[in-house]
Amino acid sequence: MIVAFLALPGKGRAVEVAPRITDREIIESLAAIRGDIKRLDQRFNAVDQRFGGITQQISELKSFMLWGFAILFAGMFAIVGFVLWDRRTAKNLVDNLNIPLA
Repeated sequence: MIVAFLALPGKGRAVEVAPRITDREIIESLAAIRGDIKRLDQRFNAVDQRFGGITQQISELKSFMLWGFAILFAGMFAIVGFVLWDRRTAKNLVDNLNIPLA
C-alpha cells in the first residue's frame, strides 16, 4: 500500500501541459510554409527549363546520328557498286583480248 501511495504522485507529474499556440503563431508558420512552397515551385521551374534544354540537345544529337549513318551506308553502297562495276569492266577487257591459252 505504501508503494502504491508513493507511485501515484509520480504518475501525475508525468503529464506535461502543452504551451498554448496563438492564432498569430499559426498564421506566421503558414506564411513561412507558403514561402517555402513558392521557392520550391521556382526550383521546379528551373529544373523543367534545364530538362527542356537537354531534350533539345538529345533531339539534335539524334538528327546528327541519323544523317551520319545515312552517309555511312550511302558510302558503303557506293563502294560495293564501284567494286562490281570494276570487276565487270576488267572481265570484259580480258574477254576481248582473245589470247589463246597454250
